[in-house]
Amino acid sequence: LAEIPNPYPWSPCVTLIQLATMTSGIDADDTHPAPSTGNTLPSDDGTAGTWDERAAANIRHLKFRFEPGTRRAYSNSGYSVLGLALGRATGRSYDAYVETEILNPLEMNDTAFAITEEASRRFAYGDETVAHLPSWKKSPMLPAAGAFSTMEDMVRLMRFQMGLGPETVLSNQALEDSFRLVVPSDGNLQYGDAIGFAAVRNPDSDLVSIGHGGRTWFFSGSYQFDRPSKAGILVFTTHWNDEFKPVVRQSLKNLHPESHGGTGLEPLEHH
Repeated sequence: LAEIPNPYPWSPCVTLIQLATMTSGIDADDTHPAPSTGNTLPSDDGTAGTWDERAAANIRHLKFRFEPGTRRAYSNSGYSVLGLALGRATGRSYDAYVETEILNPLEMNDTAFAITEEASRRFAYGDETVAHLPSWKKSPMLPAAGAFSTMEDMVRLMRFQMGLGPETVLSNQALEDSFRLVVPSDGNLQYGDAIGFAAVRNPDSDLVSIGHGGRTWFFSGSYQFDRPSKAGILVFTTHWNDEFKPVVRQSLKNLHPESHGGTGLEPLEHH
């Protein structure tokens, strides 16, 4: 990160927690695929270099949007740096680490960073311009949005985050501890990014849903759950501009009107 021009020389070094919670200050819009891919999903362009090498080379092009630790603003670039740091800490590439430590233990066998010829027969192409075999393996977006999956596999991930196991990825105690970590937000307390999840509330609701949602070229998705009630909703579409996340949160509230959502853990403080 020393390669990024820093207008805040008095600020301490960016931390991993800041990268994970979108408070690193790194600007958000520097992780688009190479121009040769156009406005569509990336593919393996056949050029030399691993994702790790490309991500490291891309760091010098990043810039700070605000002083680290003082605000929260979504940053795919920050998540890319986080993925690179995690890979270096484990001595493996980021995608290999995720496959070994998360996907395989959860038996998410239909989740991958690239579409194979066999998988292409079941892949929902969002547009005719999408590459026949799309791949995130060389895109800077790899840690931020770079995986293809199925409804069944995402249910396995959601069950794990609800505390229903298996404990081969994290023990239930470690998982609960992660839900007690900081969740930076703003004064409206409607959205916050935490370690591995977002906490979101509709403006007119008292239900805090856990999960995430987003979009990439020709695809939109919403993955949200009410952890105390063990209820979740997944929506995947082959449309770019669908904005259905508020509807998903309201549907969760309708399923269990008495629930306030959140982590389901007892508060550590009362005010």
